[in-house]
Amino acid sequence: MIQYAEKPSDGDTELLVREKIAEGDLLQAQHIKCDALISVGNISFTYESVLFEILEMSKKETGDKVMFEVKIKVTKDGEVVNVSDNRLQFIDPPILCHNGTYRKETVEGSSVNIPNMHEDLECTLKEIIIKTVKKHSNIF
Repeated sequence: MIQYAEKPSDGDTELLVREKIAEGDLLQAQHIKCDALISVGNISFTYESVLFEILEMSKKETGDKVMFEVKIKVTKDGEVVNVSDNRLQFIDPPILCHNGTYRKETVEGSSVNIPNMHEDLECTLKEIIIKTVKKHSNIF
């Protein structure tokens, strides 16, 4: 079922990121995003019978980019699975995730459903980890 809603308000981190981008400070905007994701802390979660454990998170400035790195442990059926040496790296990671609702917008003359996004750092962290592991492994 598709739910329609007004575009939700953004969270404090997203507003701060937009402010830094408007000022032309893209590097600081990336630092803010990485710091926000790191603030979630080391969590564990299960997705499709696969256990994900975040062991460590860090950020590293590389020239004009900030790299967000997550060290994980992935377990399926009691066996540890190696995915990208269990270190996932993201440049300019997202901090917004889909909230389950949509809004209608006109794109190139056609009405389309656009997912509404909101700031939920834990949800976003889980999403980027799951999407990356799906892309770089065959455990699903």
